[in-house]
Amino acid sequence: MRADLSHPVHISQKRDWLDDLNPEQIRAVCATDGPSLVLAGAGSGKTRALTYRIAYLIDQKGVAPWNILAVTFTNKAAGEIAERVIRVVGERGRDVTVGTFHSVCLRILRRELSRLGRRSDFVVYDVPDQISLMNACLKKLNINSRQLTPKAVLWRIDQAKNAGIDAEKFAHREGYDLQERKIADLYVLYQQDLAVNNAMDFGDLILETIRLFEREPDVLARCRRRYRYVLVDEYQDTNRAQYIFFQLLTGQHGNIFVVGDDDQSIYRWRGADLRNILDFESDHPGALVIRLEHNYRSSGNILASAHAVVSQNIDRKEKKLWTHREPGELLVHYVAADEQDEARYVVKEIERLRAENGLKYGDVAVFYRTNAQSRAFEEVFSEMRIPHVVVGAIRFYQRKEIKDLIAYLRVLANPEDGVSLRRIINEPPRGIGRITLQRAEEVAAARGLTLMEALRESAQEGLLGAGTARKIRDFIDLVDSLQGMVRTLGLAQLIRETLGRSGYAARLQEEDGPEAKVRLDNLNEFCAAAEEFQERQGGDLRQFLDRIALLSSVDEYQEEKGRVSLMTLHNAKGLEFAVVIITGMEQGFLPHYQSIENEDELEEERRLCYVGMTRARDRLYLTRARYRRVMGPTRYRPPSQFLDDIPSNLMRIMDSEQAGESDYTASHSRATKTHDSSVPLGKRVFHATFGVGWVIGSEGHGADLKLTVFFARGGKRKLMARYASLQSLD
Repeated sequence: MRADLSHPVHISQKRDWLDDLNPEQIRAVCATDGPSLVLAGAGSGKTRALTYRIAYLIDQKGVAPWNILAVTFTNKAAGEIAERVIRVVGERGRDVTVGTFHSVCLRILRRELSRLGRRSDFVVYDVPDQISLMNACLKKLNINSRQLTPKAVLWRIDQAKNAGIDAEKFAHREGYDLQERKIADLYVLYQQDLAVNNAMDFGDLILETIRLFEREPDVLARCRRRYRYVLVDEYQDTNRAQYIFFQLLTGQHGNIFVVGDDDQSIYRWRGADLRNILDFESDHPGALVIRLEHNYRSSGNILASAHAVVSQNIDRKEKKLWTHREPGELLVHYVAADEQDEARYVVKEIERLRAENGLKYGDVAVFYRTNAQSRAFEEVFSEMRIPHVVVGAIRFYQRKEIKDLIAYLRVLANPEDGVSLRRIINEPPRGIGRITLQRAEEVAAARGLTLMEALRESAQEGLLGAGTARKIRDFIDLVDSLQGMVRTLGLAQLIRETLGRSGYAARLQEEDGPEAKVRLDNLNEFCAAAEEFQERQGGDLRQFLDRIALLSSVDEYQEEKGRVSLMTLHNAKGLEFAVVIITGMEQGFLPHYQSIENEDELEEERRLCYVGMTRARDRLYLTRARYRRVMGPTRYRPPSQFLDDIPSNLMRIMDSEQAGESDYTASHSRATKTHDSSVPLGKRVFHATFGVGWVIGSEGHGADLKLTVFFARGGKRKLMARYASLQSLD
């Protein structure tokens, strides 16, 4: 039965901490039973509402903490929720299950996977591990990896898993072309090889949990009894498999509380299904819907501009953010000559704000649509000695020396892990070459053995040369001796023993160069992370490896107090900065050229722009370049159509060629370069079929004049001017 939100007892008997909430947040906190959807706009205090609701369940409703499950997308967000709950209700809060989708499913599988006939001590493969395994699958099926790349196959498999489709279902689907049939065969083989290596990938964690629930009703019943209240954060980013998981888990008691913002759904490319949040009310009849629209982050002008952009979308639930803050500074739109001018303007503005307003480098973020756009900024920032960090560059746990060390630890935890074994068997070099490994793999395939077992038998039975057999035995002895220490040594000590006995650390010390020193520093940092993990959580090797496997780039991001953050718009989700500079506001970049002709994808690009805009607290800059080098030649870049959505009274225009110009229409229509025709490049036109577009090229004269026009809906088109009936919008 749903809590009676109109009854005064729920307000008068609340704890003091409810005084921190606004009326809509209080409604969300007190809606304890039945399905609830909280549409939480950017910066509206959704985490506070979610954590206080957990506290309310424990403190006011008498719900046992272990009967509450809260799920979100990153370890960072999960840690923040858990810490806040403990601050409010004390030590009882530690018994609440708070985790990411993958960590929650991993926990269930560790307990129950044996019910499906599989071992529960499996390892979790990350992307590089998956690519290595897929390469082996391609070779087994004699498929050319240039025609069908491992990444392309894995992306297709991941899409299937996100949709809740396992290898068997995928293989029996109809209407396949030849390539899809190959992918189906690879999917089946890939899953078989994962099982041989006693491994799973991220998609398996959710898919196998669903399989467990569907095949073992008593396991599902046990989980339902355990988790009587389920809370889901960032619901707009859930995929079909995650949707099925929650439908199964909450199907009996119906106590599902989801928090999300359809305007911030930006992960369609990795399986997120916007319909999950848009259709929540139809999927859960009688669901309570609460809108959190009070924004505590951004100034009024920033919010009004962001709303003007995202409100153009059709697939959204209506809401409009508001704030008690002043309107604040106008947005600044800078029109640069090229990408170098754009980068230099950004640096100049940052230095001006530092000098005039006391801004710190860490208060600033520069966003772009694709990683390739960072090059010009990195060059200019380095040249001008502006401290900066590129978020989403090579992550700590993806660096070679760290991956090598993790592979050693995985083999100690799971000797069946052939992918990790292949990585370390000759790292550092110990004279065990590719041909030796290939022979062992043939033995493994012929006898149904793991790679480690095949190496043992090959060395013992004289299947290898005497010298090679000795090297194999030495390596196996190393692994066996380190495995014997797993239960007796602390994590950090085990890692140091691994680095020492394997010769890995000695090899780097012998190199004695700056790169080797950096790698040794990274290994020492890894040891420190292991010590911290053991001190805080007291976990064993397997739990430590699970934690590493589930880390995302967002989890590794640390607030940069002394450096400007450079990152893609996708990486910006969940962050906030005093000053945000969104660069590359050009048609073809934002929105991306691959999305312009698809309405659903174009709406996601608009949401991506909205996410970037709402990261800003005080100042927001939108920059673009008239000309930019794209895949070779320098080309004219039409302005982003999203700029047209922003009211002119909210934005100040700065033009590299017209200092002080503030008229937005004039800046759009300015002709920067003309051919021998009378039609200027950059001219904005309207076509009855393709809509609004910009002239980006022309050739010929008079009746033979041919125009190249880039249309928002139709992409690039070549048209005969006399037949096109183009209307000038400038």
